[in-house]
Amino acid sequence: MWSEGDARWAQDRGVDLDALSDQLRRLAAGDETLRIDRPATVGDGIAWLDASALPTLEIPGHRVTTFVPASGAASRMFAALVAARAEGFRTREALEAAVRGGRKDLAPCLDTYDGRADLAIGRHLAGATLGEALDDWLGERAWQDRPKGLVPLHVYEGGARTAVVEHLLEAAALAGTADTHVHFTVPAGLEDDFLVEREVAGALLGGRAPSVGCSIQHPKTDTVAATPDGAVFRDDEGNPLLRPGGHGALIANLEALGGDLVVVKNIDNVGRDEDRDRVVAWRRGLVARLVELETKVHALLADLDAGREPGPALDFAVRTFGRRGRGETALEMARDALRRPIRVVAVVRNEGQPGGGPFWVCETDGTSTPQIMESAQIDRTDAGQAALFASATHFNPVDMALSLRDPAGAPYPLGPLVDDRGWLRASKTWRGRPLRALERPGLWNGAMAGWNTQFVEVPSWTFRPVKEVRDLLDPGHRSPAAAV
Repeated sequence: MWSEGDARWAQDRGVDLDALSDQLRRLAAGDETLRIDRPATVGDGIAWLDASALPTLEIPGHRVTTFVPASGAASRMFAALVAARAEGFRTREALEAAVRGGRKDLAPCLDTYDGRADLAIGRHLAGATLGEALDDWLGERAWQDRPKGLVPLHVYEGGARTAVVEHLLEAAALAGTADTHVHFTVPAGLEDDFLVEREVAGALLGGRAPSVGCSIQHPKTDTVAATPDGAVFRDDEGNPLLRPGGHGALIANLEALGGDLVVVKNIDNVGRDEDRDRVVAWRRGLVARLVELETKVHALLADLDAGREPGPALDFAVRTFGRRGRGETALEMARDALRRPIRVVAVVRNEGQPGGGPFWVCETDGTSTPQIMESAQIDRTDAGQAALFASATHFNPVDMALSLRDPAGAPYPLGPLVDDRGWLRASKTWRGRPLRALERPGLWNGAMAGWNTQFVEVPSWTFRPVKEVRDLLDPGHRSPAAAV
């Protein structure tokens, strides 16, 4: 399968050919799906917080680090605008006629142009034609090629802010101090661009801002592509083609961070000043619940170390996490069930959003554990499984609080807890040639499947994603002055 030239190429790139061979075997084996036992619902896998108690909650802010996946470009955010420009639309009248004629895929471009005066990227284009606006956004400024975190999102009296700045302000509010740390995963070579945003946040925080760290998705986590018939897909120079391994590769970045209590939120899900206090109150509730669970788990593990009967620990693990544990004795099972990282995962009511949701997933030992599942992880030809997936009452907004250390303060190893059943396969193209691609188990899916998980319901208004530019015209992102 591999030639001497491949061996030299692999050595130069620091790639393990045995790992690539294993990936090719995974591609050849086809999809390995998981089985849903039932959707998680309030009272059965989903807990709730007492909203009236949120203002009085205290958390150990000095232990909290924020982790923000921010490697993605804004290409999808600007996709409709790119398509309109590529098809030669230069006037609003022509674009509106196309949308009225059935081109609903271009509607985001029309909405963006019409609302441009209220957008941070469009205020200077109030008198511009559609063609001039598209040339500014996609030509001169090329926002679609920039990281999403560096696109100006929100308009304030003092100027525009990017998602990076808003995340830094939210992290400081959550920790209760600017002396906290925020880590972004970023595209290679753009680390300094993210660090510059810290100065903007510092000016807004009285001269002090959270410390900022950056890391890239390591090239060693890239995966090899295959041809449709299962052979190694090779580029124009004859070398194996490697592709990014998906957000599941970031489990290595999270582990390398060495955090204690870590909160995770996607770069495109962040609100304005006006919403910050109430959003942070719910996020503080997630951390408080996490600390409550961590304290109980550590106490039970201390009881086991002291020789106490393992029954209470086993009962807590099953009742709280659906985790039975493995081992030859009850003591071994209890320790295995509880000596794991813990995550508290926010979920919101399902209002038709695309993406994953909370489910009880069947394990190989006959139990079921709470997991975030995507539709690609189930057998969609199985009508029963498809119906269970469609019946989810809640949605995953990617807002989590993680406990990453054991009772002695040592970090848990995260790699062994990845569920290898979570690898995803997809048909893609490269320069017009079809290929089969492989993605690692998703960061909040299979990569955390071995963690102890509790879902917590939060209000839907805490979820403010920006998937398209026109989302910035929604009330949660629009300046109150503009909305009047």
